[in-house]
Amino acid sequence: MTPTTEPHWDGVLVRFGEIGIKSAPVRSRMVSRLRTNLLDQMIRRGTEGDVEARGSRLMLRGPDPKALLDTAVHTFGVVSASLVRRVAPTMEAIVAAAPALALSRPWTTFAVRARREGNQGFSSQDVAVQAGSAIHRAATAAGRTPKVKLTGPEMELHVDVRQDAAYLFLDGAEGPGGIPTATQGKVICLLRNRNDALAAWLMLRRGCAVAPAGEMDASLVPLLRGWGLSKPQPGMIAEAARYWKAMAICSGETLTDSIPSVAPAALPILRPLYGLDP
Repeated sequence: MTPTTEPHWDGVLVRFGEIGIKSAPVRSRMVSRLRTNLLDQMIRRGTEGDVEARGSRLMLRGPDPKALLDTAVHTFGVVSASLVRRVAPTMEAIVAAAPALALSRPWTTFAVRARREGNQGFSSQDVAVQAGSAIHRAATAAGRTPKVKLTGPEMELHVDVRQDAAYLFLDGAEGPGGIPTATQGKVICLLRNRNDALAAWLMLRRGCAVAPAGEMDASLVPLLRGWGLSKPQPGMIAEAARYWKAMAICSGETLTDSIPSVAPAALPILRPLYGLDP
């Protein structure tokens, strides 16, 4: 059996991880920065949209949800993101929307995964049971032979109920994780080769604002610009670090590099690849 039509998506639901365990003031600051970074990423990619805070989630909305999904999974701080159908946070609205979304794909076995945040007057289990029953009836009426399978089903319908809305989705795309870029200090990076590029990427992922300086492989700059690399700073490494008020210098050296290529400086030298397998 082939799918019917592509579902109508209302936007992209973004989930973050490490941000959620921070203290309330730090979490608020990081979520605000993540929203700004998502908007900046949209500009870089030429994608139209906006970002709305939804409790412990962010919602991206715009005319091209699939482009917004690609934006989300290329932004540090995002653990995962999903194309979603947004409905009212009522059992009636959820049950009404679930069958059409579920039947947009071919499957025989299915499961409904529900989670809830807020006071809606029903439990996550209630959502799973009632939405699952509606899907079973609709699939049977469509000539399928549906079967609930909680372990390894062919199709999973997820329902994420928040206080102001419920979000239904089928898949989750993995993001890069980490914490939002520019929530930590500034770092000047070397960008001579792919090891330096990876080191810079890892520092961006840990929330640093990173800018290259000195002699560099220019082909690596656009690659990292898509992840939030700041514009190259003038001068050699130590001079650029002072000019940009950087807190450290980042290098891609590993344990196999017998002679350090960064001369001692007044700033710490970070080598994030030292503990990694080649």
